[in-house]
Amino acid sequence: MKIGILSCFVFLTLLACNSSSTAPTKSAEMGLGPEAQQTDTIGLEVFWKESVQPILDGDLDQLGAIIHFPIEGSWGSDMGYDKPESEISKAEFFAGYSLLFDDTCVKNLKELSYTDTDTYIGEGFTQLRVSNGWEVYREGRSTHLEGGIVLSFRKYDTVWKLFRIESMR
Repeated sequence: MKIGILSCFVFLTLLACNSSSTAPTKSAEMGLGPEAQQTDTIGLEVFWKESVQPILDGDLDQLGAIIHFPIEGSWGSDMGYDKPESEISKAEFFAGYSLLFDDTCVKNLKELSYTDTDTYIGEGFTQLRVSNGWEVYREGRSTHLEGGIVLSFRKYDTVWKLFRIESMR
């Protein structure tokens, strides 16, 4: 329970930090900004094919090429690890991959397409995010979160790589 509450706190903190320095926008509607990385609909289709589709297909070989390790975020407890994500090795990540990206998660992500990609532009960086879930609602003084996953990608050299996963189940 403590890990779940901590994950929730970390996720909300990251949302607050990102919302102050970035503005979410549908990627298909604008370019990617600071480094003149123009992305149009065709660019997003390529991004989806190269960076998201391997997750949907469970293509671990391709995933090894598009994941930036160590992966930031709060996802390790969903894989059964009781240590910081920064200490989870690449081998451990792939050993627990199907626990994080289980049938339900993949099914929900498959309902999305490249047009559901959000762009976050900050000072000196651009992120593409693919998310499913995270219904937040207030009831009196309480905030309730439903489960979900947020996948964040940044360009490393010329390749969009998954660098952060926020997950809560």
